Amino acid sequence: MKWVEVRHEGDGNRGAAYVAEVPGGVLVRTVTHLILHTGLYVSEALTFVPNVGLADFERKPKDED
Repeated sequence: MKWVEVRHEGDGNRGAAYVAEVPGGVLVRTVTHLILHTGLYVSEALTFVPNVGLADFERKPKDED
């Protein structure tokens, strides 16, 4: 399975979104990093989206941070 980083609009937090094609749709993996006064908090989520392909997402440019 090949994960591709895609552009995502976050809510101001640092994070990333990755998409992998699977039979019947795609898996979307999101990772959010929150830096709190108590330390670093990392949240991950994995979602299956049916009837969607990798072409339905905008890839994140390589030179973008």
